[in-house]
This record gives sequence, structure tokens and C-alpha cells, in this order.
Amino acid sequence: MKVRRKGKGGADARLIAQAWLDLGVLTVPITKGTKQPRGDDWNKLRVDEDTIGGIFKPDDAVGGLWGKPSDGICDVDLDWDEAAAAARRILPATYTYGRTKRPRTHYLYRIVGDGGSSWRTTKWRFNREVIVELRGTGSQSLVPPSAHPQGQYAVDEERGFEEIERHELDRLLGCIAAVALLARCYPPAGGRHDFICALAGALKREGKTDREIRTICGALLDAVANKETDREQRERTIESTIKAEAEVYGWKTLLDLLGVKELEQVKKWLKIKRGGDTGHAEEGLEVPDRVIRQEAEGAGYNEWSGGCPLGLVGEVAHWAGRRSFVQQPLFDMAVGLMCTAIATRNKYVVEGWETPLQPYFMLAAPTGAGKENALESVYQFARRARLGNNVYSGFQSYHSLLDRLAETRSAVWLWDEAARKMKAASRSMSSPDFALVTHLLSMYGKAATSVAGLPARGQPIPEIERPFLTVMAASQPGPLVDAISASEVVVGLINRFILFDAGDGAGVDNVRRDAVFPSRIEKEIERLREESVRGGENLRLVKWESAKVYQRMVEFQRWTRDKAAELDSEGLNPLWSRAAQNAMMLAGIVAIGMRDKITMETCDWATGLSRWSVERWVVRLGKGMVRNPIEGYSLRLEELIRSAEALAGRARRPGQRELMRRGLMPRSVISMLMRHLTSRQIDDSLLSLLDAGIVAEGEEQNCRVYWPLND
Repeated sequence: MKVRRKGKGGADARLIAQAWLDLGVLTVPITKGTKQPRGDDWNKLRVDEDTIGGIFKPDDAVGGLWGKPSDGICDVDLDWDEAAAAARRILPATYTYGRTKRPRTHYLYRIVGDGGSSWRTTKWRFNREVIVELRGTGSQSLVPPSAHPQGQYAVDEERGFEEIERHELDRLLGCIAAVALLARCYPPAGGRHDFICALAGALKREGKTDREIRTICGALLDAVANKETDREQRERTIESTIKAEAEVYGWKTLLDLLGVKELEQVKKWLKIKRGGDTGHAEEGLEVPDRVIRQEAEGAGYNEWSGGCPLGLVGEVAHWAGRRSFVQQPLFDMAVGLMCTAIATRNKYVVEGWETPLQPYFMLAAPTGAGKENALESVYQFARRARLGNNVYSGFQSYHSLLDRLAETRSAVWLWDEAARKMKAASRSMSSPDFALVTHLLSMYGKAATSVAGLPARGQPIPEIERPFLTVMAASQPGPLVDAISASEVVVGLINRFILFDAGDGAGVDNVRRDAVFPSRIEKEIERLREESVRGGENLRLVKWESAKVYQRMVEFQRWTRDKAAELDSEGLNPLWSRAAQNAMMLAGIVAIGMRDKITMETCDWATGLSRWSVERWVVRLGKGMVRNPIEGYSLRLEELIRSAEALAGRARRPGQRELMRRGLMPRSVISMLMRHLTSRQIDDSLLSLLDAGIVAEGEEQNCRVYWPLND
């Protein structure tokens, strides 16, 4: 591309924009010295020959407007140097450009095939860091010869835009991302032969063609060219592996050299479906059978045979048992798990899933059977851990909960007699209890991300980053079942709670009570606090001991889905939906307490307890739940529609509030208030109400609305 220079300052932006328009690429003005488009509606600009002069200033930089505006021309942006090196071997020739110090980092393609749906923007990331980005509709990037804040852009290869189908481009970019990640993990001298041999062997074992193996391995050698001193030897290794007649291996070696998370990501991007020889998918899961399937009143119902873990969890459990007035080992173990979780100060997530150590526990036992002792033990531990100010016995509303989290980002909720508030939530959707219980659903698992803030009459609550809410709730079994059976919202909440069910009998008195807090627990608390300070705001990974352990958890996740399908007709399938996530959380807590990775023993213990908990929920609720879930949803929706006027204040838009004050409930507000249901469940429930002549349906202000037909 030849563009006339306007002098010492560089090229005239109007000429650059015209040159790109001649190529079929629409452009937007970029503020000089930045990468940001000028104006808020830049993605709506459609510059032509007649408007260039009025839109662009001579000193502007120029950005290409990709995707739909430019008839499917999209930009492959290679952020990692390793990705840029690999792309030269993997991507087909096309128009390329880059900065003078980082050439060939942008590849322009015209995506063909299924129209505009293929022009979406996609990023390939690892640990939140972008490796490769395909910029399509709604995105832009600087084009040459514009100046970048870090250097001048220039064309590397000026040719026509190569046409390519989206699925093929995605495959190639996934391959580039995998190679770039492999390059970042390339071992020092002494381990490189094993690394390249293992990679070639693993690819061959997965059925990749000779050409694909040479391309991927060759791209890796390109990406590590500044590290590799014996490339010829590596190339001979690749060829000998390709030509080997004996069966080859490689996944286990790669696992040792990469790590579980890295290997799993590489396999995903390379579309490896089998597990190779790491044990993935070859070994079936045998979940420990620790469930005694009996009715709640049956003998042995409260027996958990899996024992208590060692490490900090076990130490705290032992202390809690000694200080309790009632012998209740199951609750002691819950205390150990909860206290270890809060001592981590939200600094850890489980590798692979990024699951935070943020438990919700429910203790179920009659009055005087040890629930109160467990709650008090957590409070006393929190004081020792200097977290006592973050412990709360309850919240009046969701607003007050967010207010506390906005201030401290950490809260331990010791929720005694939880069934009472759950039952209150079931009576009215306009009540603060309903809002609090409903929003507890959305808080679960958000300790590694964020939750939206709230408007307020006084000071609004902003978005809260990494809110670490842990909950230990307690209830008598009977009221708990009644509360859950009365509310579908509560049904959506309880699968987040790990149930520690001590049965219906009273505990045994503890005749050797001792409230001394051990010094070794103090030392562990201090260790975790120091690690928290050293780590700053960065999250640490709780790692898996091996790929086989990781796969054991993956298989448990699949197993729980099958269990959910078995209970679908009974309306109990939601109880299994969080079992795997809870198991990961339990495994991570135990591993931190033992200063260890997640071992096979820890994984089996965690999956066993999670399964045991769900089975307890099933036994407790099996006779009390609504057999036809749609029936229960319909009852809730009827109440919601009848309460339209009272709920008008919860609508987000003025038009919605106006309709609701007239007694008309918009479909959009129903979706917002019943966010725990799928769109299909809402539609089926509304149809049931319409068929029964309970509500009517109509259109108002281009909005679908519902109103009651009888009193």
C-alpha cells in the first residue's frame, strides 16, 4: 500500500482511510497516540469517499472496521510472540502487517461460508491472558501506515485477502494457541528431546497425519527458536517418531513437563478427544459407596463412613469436638472444612475449573444436637484468624449483605434457624426475604469473579470484585423440609448447600470438654495469612497431583449428570447439578489444609462426601417435593403475576414499571425475577396457566404481558 506522506508527522489519515476503502475495508478515526476510536458510536460509522474528509483529521490514526461492515474481512491479531512465530508456518498466505519491531502480527482474511454469524470476535486465552484474537463484527484495530503507541505499523505482505471458512480458521487459530502455550512451557536444556519426542508421539497416537505432526512440531521449533540450540536434532527426533513402527506414547511425559491445566488446554485447542495414555477416559469411575439409603427415621441414617481428613481440617475438627457440649463428629468435620476455607482468605481456586473455596454448608439436627456449638466454633476460629469483624448472624436484606461485602469483600454468615427465613421467602415475592434468598443463588461461586452492585436512595453500591461469602446454616430437619417444599426458589438454592445431616436423634453429651485453642492451629492460620500477604491480590491454584486424579473428578461430573437424569421425573434432578462443583471445593479445601496437591485419596473423599450429601437431600425431600415441577413453577408464576403492582419497584425500566402499576406483568420482568428457571420452564408454566384460564396474555407497548383472570 502506497500512501503519500504529509510531512514530518507521518501519513495523512484521510489518504490512509481512502487507500483501505479501495481495498474494501471500512475505517474509523483513532485518537492520535492511542488505540482508542474517537467518539462513542464509532462501530456505527460507515465512511465512504464523500465523508472521509469530514470525519478524519489529518493527524488521526486509522482503524480497520472488521466483520460485517467490511463484507467479512476479519483481523487475526497475534498477541504472544510465540503465536506470531507459529502462525508463519500454520496460517495460509494472505495480507499481513505489523509494527516494525513486531512484524506479521496481523493476518487479514475474508471469512466465507454461513454469512454474518461467522464474523464474530473470538479470543483464545490462558490464565486470562489473550494469546490470539480473531477480530470480527464490532471490533477494530489499527492499520498501516498508522502510528501505534509503541511503534509504526507497516505492511509485511501486500496481497489479496485469502478466503477461508470460519470453522477452518478456528481450527488453525486453536492450533496456534496450543503451540504458543507449549512454547511457553518449553523445558530448559536436558529435557527438550523428551518434550519434542513426547509431543510427536502423542499426536501420532491420536491419529494426526504425518503432515499435521510436522506442522505442529515445526511451528513449536519456530516459536522457541531463541531457546533451541540444536534444531536439527529435534527435527530428526520428529521424523524418527513419525516413521516408528512400534506403538508410541507421549501424554504422560507431557503431563510431567506441562502440568494438568496446561495439558488439558492444549488438548482442547488441538481437538484431542481421547485421553491418550494419561488415563483419561480409559479408567471408569468408582465412586465410594458411602450412602446408606434409608428413610430419615431409619437406624444408621446419620452415619458417614468416610472419616475426617488430616491436616488443618482434621486439627480444627478435633478442637471443635473437644470444645462442644455435644459429641457430633459430622458437625466437627463441617467446622474444620469451613474454618480452613475462611483461613485461605479467598486466595485460592481449584486448577482447571477456577472453582473458589467458598462453601455453603447446611447442618440439620434437632434442637440441642450440636448445631449451636458448631456455629460458635466457627465464630471463635474467625476471631483467632483476625476475621471476627467479618462474621454475621444474619442480614435484613440483600442490600445490607452487599453493603457489608462492598466494605470488607469478605463475610461469614452463621445462619441459625435458616428454615424460618426460607419459609418467609416462599410467602411473598415482594419481601426482603425473597430477594435475599434469591440473590444467594447468584453469590455462590462468585468469589473469583464479581457481582453487580445495587442502586440506592443514598450511596449506590458499586460492582464488588471477588466477594467472598461463606455460609454455615443450621436448621431442624422438619422445618427445613417444609420450607424447601413450599418454595421453588429455595429448591434452586439448596443444591448449593452441602448437607451435614445428623439425623433425628439427640447427640451424646461431651463429658471431657476442653476449650483450649491449640498453638499448632495458630501457626497454620499465621502461615496462610503470610501467604495471603505475599501473594497480594493474585489468585493461587490448588493443583492436581496427576491427570488421572483430574480425570477422576471429570468422570464424577459426568456421573452426576446421569443421576440427575434418573431423577428428572421426580423433580429432584436439580439436587445433583452442583455436586461436582461442591466436590471440587471440598477437595481444594482439604488440599490447602494438608499443604498438598489434590491427591486421588482426597478426590475420592470429596466426591464421596458430595454424593453422600445429595443422597441425604434426596431422602429428606423425596416425599415432600412437588412431583410435577411445572405445577410448582406455575403456582409461583401465578403469584408473581397477581403481585405485579406490588412488585413494580423492582422493574429496571420506566416502561415496565408503568405496565406493572396497571396490573400487567411483562414477560421480561418474569424472566428477571425467576432467573433460576430456564426460558423453557417459564414458557411451559405460563402455558399451563393460560390453558387453565387463570391468566390472560396480550401485547402492550410492544411488550408481551400477563394479567390474572380470576380472584
